[in-house]
Amino acid sequence: MPSQKQTCSPSLQSKLCCTHLCFPPPPPPRPPAAQVNDMQSLRAAKINPREVGRVVDDAFAEMTFIHGFIHADPHPGNVMVRPKGRKGILSWLSRGTWQPFEVVLLDHGTYLSIPDRLRQQYCQLWCSLFMGDRATVASVAIEFGGQRAGQILPIILTQRGRTK
Repeated sequence: MPSQKQTCSPSLQSKLCCTHLCFPPPPPPRPPAAQVNDMQSLRAAKINPREVGRVVDDAFAEMTFIHGFIHADPHPGNVMVRPKGRKGILSWLSRGTWQPFEVVLLDHGTYLSIPDRLRQQYCQLWCSLFMGDRATVASVAIEFGGQRAGQILPIILTQRGRTK
């Protein structure tokens, strides 16, 4: 005869109860979160999409360039935005303005940790790209993957041919 799965449900244990225990009321429900790319929901919650983009960019830049972690699955379903704070008289007074928010990153099981030297090179690569320093981009690319990478990576990242 196969064994049946036993279930356990909570029950009142009178020997363990007393009148001196006080349990706080449950917290109010959290406001619903929206995917980072759901502009309609963000605007309906009076959350500024441009500010969300800045905060998300800052979070990923800090994770990567300062701490050396790369989130390997950062699609919109893993980046949520929710309103922050409580509704009250102050929210009524500021009803025409953008509201504060929180960015919530999900799926923390898919991070890569990069060595400090590689993190520094990666920083140098992106700074060089933004500064338009193609020679340094090529130099860092060569350090990453050899001579061929030094030829191909600058073209891929800038979508321009490399000048000699």
